[in-house]
Amino acid sequence: MNASIVIPTKNGGSRFSDVIRAIKSQKTTYEYEVIVVDSGSTDNTVSLAKDAGFKVYEIEPKDFGHGKTRNYGASLGCGEYIIFLTQDATPADDKWLDAMLSAMYANPDAAGAFGRHLPYEDCNLPDQQMLENHFNRFLDAGDKVSESVIVYYLDDSSREQFETDKDFEQLYAFFSDNNSCLKRSVWEEIPYEDVDFAEDQIWAKAILEKGLKKLYVDDARVKHSHDYPLKEYGKRYFDDFKALYSTYEASYCKGGFDYWHKVLGDTKYNVGYIRRRADLSFLDKLKWSIYSFKRNKLRYKAAIDAVEYFSFDEEKKKLMDIKYSQAYENRG
Repeated sequence: MNASIVIPTKNGGSRFSDVIRAIKSQKTTYEYEVIVVDSGSTDNTVSLAKDAGFKVYEIEPKDFGHGKTRNYGASLGCGEYIIFLTQDATPADDKWLDAMLSAMYANPDAAGAFGRHLPYEDCNLPDQQMLENHFNRFLDAGDKVSESVIVYYLDDSSREQFETDKDFEQLYAFFSDNNSCLKRSVWEEIPYEDVDFAEDQIWAKAILEKGLKKLYVDDARVKHSHDYPLKEYGKRYFDDFKALYSTYEASYCKGGFDYWHKVLGDTKYNVGYIRRRADLSFLDKLKWSIYSFKRNKLRYKAAIDAVEYFSFDEEKKKLMDIKYSQAYENRG
């Protein structure tokens, strides 16, 4: 068996149906299985997965954990490689699986790989800009081994920068379980940690520090974006910045002048992208510009709260999670 595709689910909805169809339409000679670990769906997610011929395992909601649930799903398979998807990450074409596995087999010393995320058609404009720019960065760093495959590893020079430059460390250690592949033999030696968030980036950082390699595979693309109500982005960013601080001790906003400098700077950056969109009317451009300003305020307020979180005792942390954390809210 070449690969085990592992998908944690809970109330996947209609988008999970798209994921199923995209997986089953893959054109590949590789042999694969699909393992679904469901943590308490109340919709038809489980029946859809079973009808598709996937292997389905059910756990209690209280037993879910981003790291441990993926470890559990991986342990149930027999593929030489473990591919992780989320229930809302839809392979963008019928060559996704082939692109990911071909890159891994062509680079047998690679411990893992991740691929590009594309926005869904209904994605908000700031996220469209962010996804495009974020993944373009991985084409310009590392060592290019083909037009779409970049290898990342630490040599003497990059290791020193990795240890002293937080931005460089985050670029090199980025990894996303929305669309990733792990070599089983490496995963058996270095499984995911049992953490609430950022298990994928913690793993990538660990394998790089051990002298192993990871790949960025630009042709292994999935559609994955969120379009939450505006107020929900504050909670989403709170979780993101908590993960970044706990993984990299990275603080993104000091408050005061720094807060407004970042809010206005990012809004200017977003507005430049919005203004260049020839498909938008003047009113649409105005709407998205206002949206961007409001969202950036939420973002950097969350960055301040996330760092402050780590200075509190466990009781205060729980109160902050209840108030600000989307991950805590979804745990129930």
